[in-house]
Amino acid sequence: MFLFASFAGTGAHTDDAEDAVGSGGTGTPDTSWYDVTATSFEIGTADQLAGLSEIVNGTASGILKDSFLNKTVTLTDDVDLSAYGRGYNGGRGWVHIGDIYADAFKGMFDGAGHKITGLYINAFDSLNGYNVGLFGAVVGGTVKNIGVEGAEIHGVESIGAVAGFISLGGTVTNCYSTGVISGENYVGGITGANGVGSSVTNCYSSCNVSGNKFIGGIVGYDSDTGMTSNCYSMGIVKGVNSVGGIAGLVSSGRVVNCAALNPSVTGEENTGRVAGLITAGGVCTDNLAFAGMSKTPAKSGNNGTGITPAKISEDGTLGGRFTEAGGWTAENGSLPGLFGGTVETPEYILKWKQSFMSAYMVIAVIVVIIAAAVAVYILKTRKRN
Repeated sequence: MFLFASFAGTGAHTDDAEDAVGSGGTGTPDTSWYDVTATSFEIGTADQLAGLSEIVNGTASGILKDSFLNKTVTLTDDVDLSAYGRGYNGGRGWVHIGDIYADAFKGMFDGAGHKITGLYINAFDSLNGYNVGLFGAVVGGTVKNIGVEGAEIHGVESIGAVAGFISLGGTVTNCYSTGVISGENYVGGITGANGVGSSVTNCYSSCNVSGNKFIGGIVGYDSDTGMTSNCYSMGIVKGVNSVGGIAGLVSSGRVVNCAALNPSVTGEENTGRVAGLITAGGVCTDNLAFAGMSKTPAKSGNNGTGITPAKISEDGTLGGRFTEAGGWTAENGSLPGLFGGTVETPEYILKWKQSFMSAYMVIAVIVVIIAAAVAVYILKTRKRN
């Protein structure tokens, strides 16, 4: 098993996780809100969200398993999942909604701009370590308008803060995440793996992500026409093979109009600022990457077009990719955000700008001194002649 590092998240939404106040829980899932004949539901507590997990996974007492196909669940409040953390589920923490492909979530989950805090999952075992996240498997369903702040998630394969695995037209849109995520393969800040016809759009993550193969700041693996578009990442990304600031592996998938603003991306082979490895018709186009990013090894991978701190803070849209028309909030000096707020520019970008300007000034002074010395020499030579 790859050894995973736990490190603090970089970059933050303007509403910090430490200041979050949400509806907590008792550690006992609540399914009393569920009506088998209804197609629309509102939930607003941790216990009710845990009840949704039990219903989708088929473990709710007296209720038949329901994928919520053609049904909508809307969140009415911020939710603190601490009661379903380290002391829950035998120390494994939160039980992801849609724990396996056969029990996938197929409905519409609308976070309505609310946030989830206290999400903890420790699933380093063969029974629980696949399709890991707030949602596990989302097949043909949609998760939108939700923030996951301060998450700590560890698993084996297909791991992301919002969803571990999405496929068959599944979508994750208008979501963000902060925290630490680690796993073996297919690990991303938002989703672990995007399968057939699925998409991750209008999302950002400052999660620090680590693993072995197919590790990305937004998604670990884009395959089979899966797409990641209009997303940006700010976390440290570490792995061994196929490691990228946005996506680890892009195979018959697409990464479009994204920005890798990570401080560093580190691997041993197939490492890129944007994508680590592109194969089998995979496409990466119109992407940006922070010019000051540290990438190891330096020579491999898909690197995108470099963007300097000055351009990053110019109007907050990152080259027109994240605009108000697209659902973002942008302003000079900040990174684009969702739900009416912007994102504070990470310190490492500001420091790189300062060091870059300092180096520029030193070079400028040296050039002026050399130019002055040359001018003096020419004048003296002319006088002698």
